Amino acid sequence: MHRCDHWPSLIGLRIEIRHHGNPVRDGLVEAATTDATTDSSILWLHAEGVDGRTLYLADEGYEAWVEPATLPNDVYMQLICHRESVGEGLENDLSATSAQ
Repeated sequence: MHRCDHWPSLIGLRIEIRHHGNPVRDGLVEAATTDATTDSSILWLHAEGVDGRTLYLADEGYEAWVEPATLPNDVYMQLICHRESVGEGLENDLSATSAQ
């Protein structure tokens, strides 16, 4: 799995939420925003079963993790383009955030 910092590209996809690297919950992303000017991200996971609709904030140490093989091609390409546009480079990002 790989961490994704561009949360709006995850809307409608199944992800795993981690808090300071520890798994918290997985679910479908219902809504997400990223404000580059304040470096804050907000993500809502859809209610499923006993888990209600839940808000997560990047500023509180939450991270969104995805399995690249499960992403639609257009979303995967958006993630690659976003990483390169902010100067991170895909190779560096994936190797730095990979977790087995």
